[in-house]
Amino acid sequence: MKREIIGFLNNEGMSIHGVAAVKQLPSIPESFSPQILLEGARSVICYGAPIPKGIVYAKGNNLDLYWRYCNMQYRTLDSVSNRLCLFLEEKNFSATPIY
Repeated sequence: MKREIIGFLNNEGMSIHGVAAVKQLPSIPESFSPQILLEGARSVICYGAPIPKGIVYAKGNNLDLYWRYCNMQYRTLDSVSNRLCLFLEEKNFSATPIY
């Protein structure tokens, strides 16, 4: 299943990704733990996309460029999260997006 998830994320343009067992994440606050958010959760999937270097190293307006990029990327990440949950549910897994 991990390969299918990675393939899905790659197809969605999320080139940074990882899957971890819930038991491997001991430092998460209990109120935000995977088990609180989704009873029976066994894994956590994290993903993202790199920030273009031109934004990070821009000589001027770099903060404005960064926030504009983030605002666009947040919408993309939210949409991918929703599609990933539906993809997992089609495979008979439960999933909860964390925005």
